[in-house]
Amino acid sequence: MNLLTERWIPVMRQSGADLIAPYEISALDNPVLSINASRADFNGAIIQFLIGLLQTVLPDLKRKHWRQWQQVPPSSDELKKIFMPLEIAFNFDSDGARFMQDYNLLEGDKKSVSALFIDQPGEQTLELNTDHFVKRDSIKQICFHCSAIALFTLQINAPSGGAGHRTSVRGGGPLTTLIVSDTEESKLLWNMLWLNVIPAIDFKALTGNETLEISELKDVFPWLAPTRTSEKNSGATYINQNAHPFQMYWCMPRRIQLDFANTTQGECHVCGNANRQLVQHYITKNYGVNYLGSWQHLLSPHRKDKDAQYIPLHPQPGGIGYKYWQAIALNDSRAKVVRAQQENLKTTMKIWSFGYDMDNMKARCWYESTMPSYYIKPEILKAFESLTTQYIDSAIQILKYLYFSLKETKAHIPTTEANFWHQTETIFYQILNETVQILSQNASADVNNIKQTWLIHLQKKALLIFDTYTEVMHAELLQLQHLAQARKGLRKNLYGPKIRKSLALDEKEVKNA
Repeated sequence: MNLLTERWIPVMRQSGADLIAPYEISALDNPVLSINASRADFNGAIIQFLIGLLQTVLPDLKRKHWRQWQQVPPSSDELKKIFMPLEIAFNFDSDGARFMQDYNLLEGDKKSVSALFIDQPGEQTLELNTDHFVKRDSIKQICFHCSAIALFTLQINAPSGGAGHRTSVRGGGPLTTLIVSDTEESKLLWNMLWLNVIPAIDFKALTGNETLEISELKDVFPWLAPTRTSEKNSGATYINQNAHPFQMYWCMPRRIQLDFANTTQGECHVCGNANRQLVQHYITKNYGVNYLGSWQHLLSPHRKDKDAQYIPLHPQPGGIGYKYWQAIALNDSRAKVVRAQQENLKTTMKIWSFGYDMDNMKARCWYESTMPSYYIKPEILKAFESLTTQYIDSAIQILKYLYFSLKETKAHIPTTEANFWHQTETIFYQILNETVQILSQNASADVNNIKQTWLIHLQKKALLIFDTYTEVMHAELLQLQHLAQARKGLRKNLYGPKIRKSLALDEKEVKNA
């Protein structure tokens, strides 16, 4: 099976569900609307597979050509011709090099295919018999199509997996952020993919060794050569200068070889389709590629650490809410793809964010979120950034007050944080939109009315959540007295000087509101 010619990608066409080959993503007859995999993490991985493929085969893409294909997509035949020089890198079950599998791995630990899935219970969970929510042995056999997706999903998201089992180039469970559009054309898969492929001029000092030639496929696709292993005393040092920048799309931290010699037949435990060849096991070995150095992936937001090294952001407990909006959509931390398309298209779009919230090897949750992205004119950027910081900081402060008050009543609920961000999200984006409009008309405009509206909304929501979570405590007088004291303390903080200061509002302005 070759992943460039095989119809293996599950999609939703205009006519319904189907399987396509990568070169069919731009088909105009019965167009492809979306990826239609059986798992959310598979959908995210396939999207990245296709974006990476397009970016890799078009390394010298000019901006004018980008705009041409945005308006009129290439035909499937054109794409097939463009993809074919990479065909050797996408053999999946051949006798030679195999997609995302170790070049010459012959022996190692034998694992069930369930271990390819990040959310499946690990060895420690099984030993402690704590697989309460995701049961063991739910995935024991998978088809070649699902094997390919599972393998790619693991490699690009690889969490820590014990001694020498390396993480992905972005660490374990990275946050991925992609540009999407609200236009009618954006309903086609091609348009969504193409928004996240950027012209060469927008790369601007990609991490990786840009002097390496794209024609040297082993520098892009590490499975085409013996693995540069990373044993503690004898392994090679693998920094970003050892690889072409595009290897960020095709990182292979795990040494894996699927067992195609001992397949079974039956029903795939992931997609449910009957198949004569189902993979049950794989061989793995530690000390694979260790991606050291300051890698900066095009599809992820990053922050700089104290040594000025780029650190990719990761989903955190509570979801991907507007608390992270600045890092995802505004600041220097945002993904390069997001920055490039904001500057190129100069219009309001949306950002789709997704990824695993990982606790070392344990997947706590898969999160997805869609948030607006604004084009901010340079002359109002500084003022807008300052105001956005005030809006978010004030929300964080009020959440702390709410959390503390609930803790005082012994009614603290684990969902407090997620509920607060969810209930204040809609008004936050309304506030942002109003701020953009007012500043665009007058960069020095007085926005105190907007600040006051935001503060009043936060105060009301905090009290509402407090009352909802403590409602069951009204039965006994003693509890009611304690509850009243806690609520009084919450109100005092919500309307106190500290929260006004976080929004740069003085007491007179708030009283007038």
